[in-house]
Amino acid sequence: RIVINGTEEIIPANVGVSLICMNPLHTHDSTGEIHIESPEQRDFTLGDFFAVWDKPFDKSKILDYKADATHEVAITVDGKQNQDFENLILKDKQEIVVEYQIKK
Repeated sequence: RIVINGTEEIIPANVGVSLICMNPLHTHDSTGEIHIESPEQRDFTLGDFFAVWDKPFDKSKILDYKADATHEVAITVDGKQNQDFENLILKDKQEIVVEYQIKK
């Protein structure tokens, strides 16, 4: 999930899917569930997904929102704070929430 100032952003269906190919990281619908289907056995990261989506993401920005004096980008994985941001290794059934919010 992506939450911007308390409002959930939709992660669109078919990120990483085109008429001619399916990227190993992709979505099928707008639930935000990321699918990994790859013939190559390797770790994929949250940053890899944002690269496929062609959207910016790291500890200082998410989509069109940049951290500043009053706002921050925060990430939780399964309800716990995480500092891996774009380097977070994706694992099956993780609940990942990226938030752009007022600094706490």
